[in-house]
Amino acid sequence: MDPRIIELYNEELLHLRTEAAEFAREYPDRAARLALDDKRVEDPYVERLLEGVAYLAARVRLKLEAQYPLFTQQLVEVLFPGWLAPTPSCAVLRFEPDPADADLANGVVLPRGTGVRGSLRGSSDIRCDFQTGRALQLLPLRLADAQYIAARPEAVPELRLAERPASSLRIELELMGDADLSTLPMDALPLFVTSSDAWGSQLMELLGGRCVGVGLSTEPAMRSVKRWLPASQVRHMGFEEDEALLRNPVRGHTGFRILKEYAALPDKFRFVELSGLRQALAGFRGRKLYLHLLFSGSFNKLESAVKAESLALFCVPAVNLRERQLDRVDLEPGMTEFPLYGDRMRPKDYEIIEVLDVVGGGAGTERRFSPLHETISGGKLSQQSHYTLRRQRRLLTQSESAGRSVTYPGTDVFMALSEPASPPYGKDLRYVSVRALCSNRDMPLFLRAQFSEARYDPLDALPVSRIECLAGPSLPLSSPVDGFDPWMALSHLFVNHLSLFDGHQQGGAAALRAMLGLYATVPGHFLGRQSEGLLNVAAHPITRRIPGGGPLAFGRGVAVKLSMSDRAFDGGSPFLLAAVLENYLAAHVSINSFVETHVEMIDRAEQLKWPTRFGRRPTF
Repeated sequence: MDPRIIELYNEELLHLRTEAAEFAREYPDRAARLALDDKRVEDPYVERLLEGVAYLAARVRLKLEAQYPLFTQQLVEVLFPGWLAPTPSCAVLRFEPDPADADLANGVVLPRGTGVRGSLRGSSDIRCDFQTGRALQLLPLRLADAQYIAARPEAVPELRLAERPASSLRIELELMGDADLSTLPMDALPLFVTSSDAWGSQLMELLGGRCVGVGLSTEPAMRSVKRWLPASQVRHMGFEEDEALLRNPVRGHTGFRILKEYAALPDKFRFVELSGLRQALAGFRGRKLYLHLLFSGSFNKLESAVKAESLALFCVPAVNLRERQLDRVDLEPGMTEFPLYGDRMRPKDYEIIEVLDVVGGGAGTERRFSPLHETISGGKLSQQSHYTLRRQRRLLTQSESAGRSVTYPGTDVFMALSEPASPPYGKDLRYVSVRALCSNRDMPLFLRAQFSEARYDPLDALPVSRIECLAGPSLPLSSPVDGFDPWMALSHLFVNHLSLFDGHQQGGAAALRAMLGLYATVPGHFLGRQSEGLLNVAAHPITRRIPGGGPLAFGRGVAVKLSMSDRAFDGGSPFLLAAVLENYLAAHVSINSFVETHVEMIDRAEQLKWPTRFGRRPTF
């Protein structure tokens, strides 16, 4: 039962007693027939009558108040598609290549969406399906060693740096089997920072924000470097559309997706990629390759913390999602709304995240239903058959209510059909078939709780000896409609670059902190503490040259300065959150404009600057 019913009941009962007392004062002779006076109700039957009316009135009020969130849900779904959907569990998986597989030498590419099933040894009840968030190339390669040196390395004339680097990182890669550098089909190499503590965040800041060049050699000494790659060949991964864990609808916003993924699994953004290796390795021979990464900053304590296990190869983010054909819904006369089930026999094992396709049929014909507010063409709806969705918190069973606390109850999804030509829908419609993306609710948490018994197997034959989970599975995040004021979602409408020009820095920081708070949908979420590290935000207009062919052209943009503190990150680096905010701001920039983001680390008196980000969003 909704916990709000008791509050509404007490309000209605107080109102009835107050009205009864006023009635007794105004009409004492008639009130005497009901044993009413201006202080109390003497007759217990009349008291029960008032309590019964109060209960019915409370139910009516609860039903009326429930209509406001429904209206808001539909409005938010139109403006920000997918924002109200719950966020499934996410993880970072490492694929260990099988050196005995002959195809490995050619560089086997696992496409985005590769399926992996997580289970517990000796248990047939736990089955969780994951799909990878980006493509991954497997190579006969292993990371043998890693060493961080806080001292300044030798000057590198080839890179034409303004000043000498402050520190360096040497990574030793070793080929497996009969592979050789001369035949290695490697053009890009992703690296994953395995540690999520303070040292891991500092290493991520060096790799993702302070790398000034990469040297390649077949010997450990830096003076033996044969090729140098510029800093532009080192890319912080996880922000592009082809690296997204969550589907971004056509009308969706990339910035909101990035914030949602960061709230679900910040480890997803602890990747960097070295590119341009195929051309750089031309002429290399041997079985060992040394990468010498140079940094403009330094963290002395990392010298004893960085080792081979601090980095990992062949890792990829994955999300607990899989496409399913839901149980068919047989329609009955008068049915205006019906629940959707991933599996009617096991309803708690599946949660519907996104509806992909809806087909209704009857009398030998079928027709497709589209979302009510999906597209409008020529001032009219594109189709005449539509559906709307409603999410509500899943009601706990009696055993769940009496037993342990449920970590993640999840939501139930209800669908309503609409055909204006013959409301509510055609009389010939007999059934509805729905295809959707589903998660396993909180089932992946069993894999995390029993880590030693968890196993991950590919759904297809792959040249891997094993798959292990290096981060997660994370706690699924409930939908904002679950115990959350839906009107807060409309705060997205007020967050744009103008809110950063409010005249004082604390106001701009408060706007971004409020935005981050929209994604912390569970108590004690880490975003609540990390957002406290965003102290000030300053912005001012600037002018830069717009790249492109033709005559010189200049455009107006915004320079944004974020002042952040390390203390809110347990003594680590705020780089990951700063990078997320930088991409969030860049996603708002329209074409022919730009944004430049600077981060000031006030505890270290250091600054970090991202390159100018020109807008890619068209104005129409």
